[in-house]
This record gives sequence, structure tokens and C-alpha cells, in this order.
Amino acid sequence: MKLQNSDTPMNGRYLTSADGKNYTAQLVRNETNHITLYRKKGNTTVEEVRFSIRYVAQKADEDHPTIGEHPPTIVTNLDGVTETSNRNFTLTVKATAYTGSPLYASQIEVQMDGKRITGPTGGPVYEYQLYFPDPIVGDTVEHTITVRAWDGEGNSAFVSYRILYRFVDTGDVIGTAYIVIDATTVGLDVMEEPYTYKIRQNTPASYAVIEALEEWGYEYEYSGSMDVGFYLRRISRGGMMDYPAIPENRPLRRAGGCRLHQSRYFAGAGGSAGAGGRLRPDGRELGRGSDSHDPAGAGALSEQHSDVYRNLRGVCDHPGGGAPGAGVAV
Repeated sequence: MKLQNSDTPMNGRYLTSADGKNYTAQLVRNETNHITLYRKKGNTTVEEVRFSIRYVAQKADEDHPTIGEHPPTIVTNLDGVTETSNRNFTLTVKATAYTGSPLYASQIEVQMDGKRITGPTGGPVYEYQLYFPDPIVGDTVEHTITVRAWDGEGNSAFVSYRILYRFVDTGDVIGTAYIVIDATTVGLDVMEEPYTYKIRQNTPASYAVIEALEEWGYEYEYSGSMDVGFYLRRISRGGMMDYPAIPENRPLRRAGGCRLHQSRYFAGAGGSAGAGGRLRPDGRELGRGSDSHDPAGAGALSEQHSDVYRNLRGVCDHPGGGAPGAGVAV
């Protein structure tokens, strides 16, 4: 019998046995260990079988929510949430090792009702898109969301949430968003009074942004459509950029960034695709466009240029608690 891993020579190490039947192999954690069994006739090998064993530490589960001396911490926007009427829910997850370093998406596992949710976006706060199907009977159905995170030292943590989904039909109101234009990065402060937007089931955040701009009298330019590939490129209104006070640590224009132009409009340099607006929940970059994001699912929302010169920020407030500015997740 021969063992091969990072602790053995390149060609492996033969194992010995006192009785010729029972062998002890010292496996190396977090790697694949190879064990080869040989059947010999005299000094001639007549048959060999190789086994590859991936040795990893046991991970936390519902019965053992933490494992290891220093389990990671898990923070999500489901903490304290027990009920939602938002069919398209953006689950945010941030897992942190005891060293203070964020864990990668490959070290995080999210499941809904026992099925793994893949394809997270963003980072280090990762976003997982949950879809709550309509109840088969009645207007409510309970779902179980679990999150597991682990590091490379055998530490892991597990959290579980039971969320009651209350059916609301497409187009019906499920909450309220308060939207403002925040131009503090160019010394213009908050430019408008908050605009109140009624969030409707299955309506992406792009509709909230455009409705607010039209109410305030801004012209705007975007690529894609309101439902697919929405990308806000420019907003404009006469005199909107008069008397800006750009902080000294921010130049007027950066390559591929944003600029002020003729005191009328605010746009990405040259209108390039990389300089438009990005939706941001709670002040962080969202991994998807506004068209694919439901404003009811991520608390505080921003529409912000790549060089953070111009923000459109909305704060969600939903029935059942929370005041404007609290960033309540449902």
C-alpha cells in the first residue's frame, strides 16, 4: 500500500503493517490524498487499485451551527426578518473569517428549501437571487433559507432562516421607496426633496429611477430597456450643476469616469458604457443592473456613477416596521 500527498515524496510513501492487513495513513486536510493498493505475486505486481480521497473538515450544519475554535461570522439581510411579500428577493450575504478577512463565494453555500442557490454576484457582500413561487394552497407558504461559510482552517458556521412568503399579485404594491438625488460628492448636497415611489410586485428598480427623474423634470439617457440591460448614462436639467464645490481630492474628470459639462448635465465621460449609473444597495456596488433588481429586496438603494460624482439614492420603507432611512429589508 502506498500513500501520496503533499507530506510524502513525489512518488509517494509505502505504508507498513504489523499484521499485513491493517494500515494507518496520515491524510492531509484540504487536499486530495491518493492511496494505491497493490496485489503481488512474489515481487511482481499483478494488480493495483488507486483511491483518491479528498479530506476536508466537517462543516457546520443545523445540529452543529459552529465548528472549530474560530468559526466565521455570517451577516445577511434576513437577520430579524420573518415574513416577506417580495417574490424576487435579493439575499445579501457577507461572511468574515476570524482574522477579519472576508470569505469568497467559493467558501459560502446558500440553499433554499434544500436546493443550492448558485451564481452569486457582487462581493465581498454577495447577492443571491431568491424566487418565491406562489403558494399552492392559500396565500402564504414557508421557506427555509440556509447559509454555510467556512475557512481553510477547519472553522465553519451555519445559519438558518424560516421566511413566510405572503402572496401579492404582479403589479400590486408591496412597499414604498423614498428616492433623492445625492450630489454631495460635488458639493451640491441633496438636490431634491425625497420622491415617494410605490414598489410593485415584479417591477424592477429601473422604473423607480425613471419615474423620479421625470417627476423632478430631468432629461435622461439610458441604454438597454427598462426591463432588460437598463443602464443610466446621463441626467440633465438647466442649471443643475451651477456652483459645484468639488472636493480637492476628486479631479473634475477622470479617464473613463464622470464629468461636469456646461453646468447643464451630468454624464459618463464620452457616454461610454463603463461610465454610466450603477444601482447600489446600502452604499455598496450591486452585482446586477437596475433592470434585474427589485427595490423592495435590499434596503437602501442608490443609483450612482462609476466615479461616485452623482448618486440617486432611495431608502426602502415597508409595512411592518422601519422608518425612511432605516433601509428595511423585506
